[in-house]
Amino acid sequence: MRLIAIVVILAALATGPPGCTCFTSSRPGAGEGNGAEEESSGRPDIELTEPDDGASLTLAPGHTVTITLTSNPTTGFEWKVAELDEAILEQVGKAAYESSDPGGTRAGAGGKTTFRFKAVKNGETALKLIYHRPWEKDVAPAKSFYLEATVR
Repeated sequence: MRLIAIVVILAALATGPPGCTCFTSSRPGAGEGNGAEEESSGRPDIELTEPDDGASLTLAPGHTVTITLTSNPTTGFEWKVAELDEAILEQVGKAAYESSDPGGTRAGAGGKTTFRFKAVKNGETALKLIYHRPWEKDVAPAKSFYLEATVR
């Protein structure tokens, strides 16, 4: 009887509270600053950066994920959504760029581009962002960011 109670408690702990946001990554160093695994029922927003590339994410409908990536549009490169099922995870607004030189005195200064996505309905989708020059049609992206998202 005691063993059954322990198993039930462990199963409940493993699945997390209802509506939790769970983030896991198998890449070394992924989630640094966020922890390799994160669960939150009180905070519906999870923030990811380049070390989180290749992560798997589970969100409840209504929760959001923010992805911030280094960029430098003065070189002609920009981040763009290349793969996403927007019926499951939709982009909220446009990507926002913030310069690392807010005064604008350093020529060619880079910065960060931030995307925000909202979990819409249950399902699974891949999210792939590419860093490319839009006019270079037959050239591989300079960088990419990949995420597997499950909404439930």
